[in-house]
Amino acid sequence: EATAVAARDALAAAQALHKSAVAEHQRALQALERSADLSPGADCPLCGQALGDAFGRVQAHRAQELEDAGRRSRQAAEQEAREATAAREALVALDVVSRTVDEARRTRSAWEQAQSRRSVVRDRLDAALADALEAEPSLPARWQGRRPGLGNLTAAMEEVRASHAAARRARDEASRLQGRLERRPQAEKALQQARDRAAAAGSVTGSLRAKVKALGYEPAALAAAAARAEEAGRAAEATDAAARAARMEAARAAARDEAQAQRLAEAQAQHAQLGELESATVHLGRTAELLNGFRNSVVASVGPRLAVQAAELFAELTDNEYDRLEVDTETYGLKISDAGLAYDLERFSGSEVDLANLALRVAISEHVRFQSGGTVGLLVLDEVFGPLDEERKARMLMALERLRGRFRQVLVVTHSTDIKDQLPNAVEVVKRPGRRATARVVDPFC
Repeated sequence: EATAVAARDALAAAQALHKSAVAEHQRALQALERSADLSPGADCPLCGQALGDAFGRVQAHRAQELEDAGRRSRQAAEQEAREATAAREALVALDVVSRTVDEARRTRSAWEQAQSRRSVVRDRLDAALADALEAEPSLPARWQGRRPGLGNLTAAMEEVRASHAAARRARDEASRLQGRLERRPQAEKALQQARDRAAAAGSVTGSLRAKVKALGYEPAALAAAAARAEEAGRAAEATDAAARAARMEAARAAARDEAQAQRLAEAQAQHAQLGELESATVHLGRTAELLNGFRNSVVASVGPRLAVQAAELFAELTDNEYDRLEVDTETYGLKISDAGLAYDLERFSGSEVDLANLALRVAISEHVRFQSGGTVGLLVLDEVFGPLDEERKARMLMALERLRGRFRQVLVVTHSTDIKDQLPNAVEVVKRPGRRATARVVDPFC
């Protein structure tokens, strides 16, 4: 995967370099076409002076630029083709390795499942064998110290189960008979006591009947009333017990219903929350992957192009006084290479720093134009002359004059009064009372 990613990054860089070379070739071709319309007696579009003997050098210079740009474009196309081939080979290799790894993972998973099932079956067999040996000591003699097979173990277990069932029935019957025999003395004693109480009760009953007969009561009516009272008492007790049981059961049912309803509501809320969190997690993960891929793609394609364009423009603005302008494709930091060594901008004067920043900004604007498919016709610079001395201001004006070939219009905003006299066209903003202002066109020849 790392090899495939590196191959894609290299391909992206080669594509960006190829696009930059094609754009450079187009600019050189346009410059050559513009110079084709000139003649030795025509005026220079930059300085306004007659070309004269410089006409041939201009034509040769433009032709050489076109040839160099064409050569770089072809080299970039060849490099892009090589990187594309390497990227395809890396993707094919990655696909083969991915399929091999997936197959190996499936094989290992099947093996682990088989091992797990085998372990479970072995444990069950050992447990069953231990139970059988404990229940039937004669089994080891028949099996001669060897673990029985599945058929022998099944037959032995059925035999042990039948034997255990018969032994349990015999044990239960013996226990029942033994209990009866143990309770016989107590039963005989209780029987004798019951007989004594019956005899005493008989004598008491006889005396009571005599007394009742002497009182003149009606036994039948008294017995009937007592029976009815006893029956009514039993009915009342049964009704009260049933009512209490019904109230308790209703209370328990209500509590169960309330608890079940609360648990159901909590479970539904948690389920809904889990669904939302799962959906949000999927979307956030996909968004993070897309943003990361977009950042890598933009950095890989924009960085090299900006570095090449800014270096070329800086060389043009400074008359190739330094080796080159280096742009870090990750942080977009600037360094100036002088005599083979790269230095930070702090080492150089303000004019070089301003020109380097101007080159990067112009490169960015041209890249925006390239990406949008249109043209950037207006360049606006705000307060670029303020911290500069007279010599650096002159160099900046020369740089702006050279940028006229890239932009149809260059607009400079400045508070420096001596700059407006050196510009071909100037608009001055004049402050008026009452927080008002007016603008007027300044004639440089007045």
